Amino acid sequence: DLDLSGNQFTEIPEQVCSLKKLNKLVCRRNNIQAFPEYMGNLKKLTHLDLRRNQITVLSESLQDLKSLICLSLESNTLQSFEVPNPFPVNIEELDLSRNALTAIPNEITNLNKLLRLSISNNKISSLSTDFTNFTHLEYLDAHRNKLKEFPEISDGLKNLTYLDLTHNQMIIVPTSIHKLISLRELRLPSNKIKVLPDEISKLEQLEILTLSHNSLRNLPENLSELKNLQVLDVGNNTLETLPNNITSAYLDRTQWQKFEKSLCKNQELQYLSVNGNHIIKLPDELINCKKLRYINVSDNELIEIPHFIHEFPLLTTFLAANNKITHIPRTLDECPSLETLDLIDNSLFEEEETWLLEHFKDVLISDFEYDYDYE
Repeated sequence: DLDLSGNQFTEIPEQVCSLKKLNKLVCRRNNIQAFPEYMGNLKKLTHLDLRRNQITVLSESLQDLKSLICLSLESNTLQSFEVPNPFPVNIEELDLSRNALTAIPNEITNLNKLLRLSISNNKISSLSTDFTNFTHLEYLDAHRNKLKEFPEISDGLKNLTYLDLTHNQMIIVPTSIHKLISLRELRLPSNKIKVLPDEISKLEQLEILTLSHNSLRNLPENLSELKNLQVLDVGNNTLETLPNNITSAYLDRTQWQKFEKSLCKNQELQYLSVNGNHIIKLPDELINCKKLRYINVSDNELIEIPHFIHEFPLLTTFLAANNKITHIPRTLDECPSLETLDLIDNSLFEEEETWLLEHFKDVLISDFEYDYDYE
């Protein structure tokens, strides 16, 4: 392996290309602008990392790297592919993120061994690429582009497990989404999606579905058929109902005036975040969620902590900052697993504060960042 990162090279040194047994070449953070013609001498090269350079075009010499399986061109200045079929056909991992690409040419479909494709942070407005040949593709990251439509979904994408289309301009999720039969993680935050098709319920392997910052008012009733769904993030929408089989529900800033009781039917729920709404009271039906470990109800209008809070034997974190709570139920002292308690910026009476300090000195926090991270 050879690492030439962090120098001032404007091209890959000719001496390097005489190392015919070289397997891995790393040249990050240089000023390389193009591929030299003698690049094809590296017949054994399998990994080439050219992140953070100034490459604007791809040369035909790249095609001569027949053994290359991993190529990273992240954070360069690529705008287009002037050379047809610029990539070696055996590539399995290709990173073109953080460039200035406006399109991905169909020639890329010759890479029928591709496992991972990253094209995020470009200016791509359409993915009209024919994905039929991508039968091995497992990972597709196209977040932060200008996509107005979903990429064409074909039966060839049967092995795709991860799809990230965050921060685009899509309105519709196509009914053909059900063809992604191996999909485990689907990320669609910060688009303009108004409706999800019923066909999304056919993604039997789906574990994580993120839809925050869209325009959703309802979710498909049959979403509860996703038996493997563990994380549902629909914060910053205007939802009225929810499925009842998820283990993690992130519903921050969904404009709820009251807590959606249908969620309380979910006996598998472990993580619940509803901060930044207008909830006055947590319903008694929440007692059905015996497996709750994490509750975040900060930035609401709660006037009380539920008296049945001790009925959650696994609860480790209860965050209720910036509400209107005046009294603390003494049953709080019966929570056997509680490790973090946040009641900052409430309206607690002095005797309540005294009681908290006496009983929760080790878990009560005076300053706490209560953002969650499920990644």
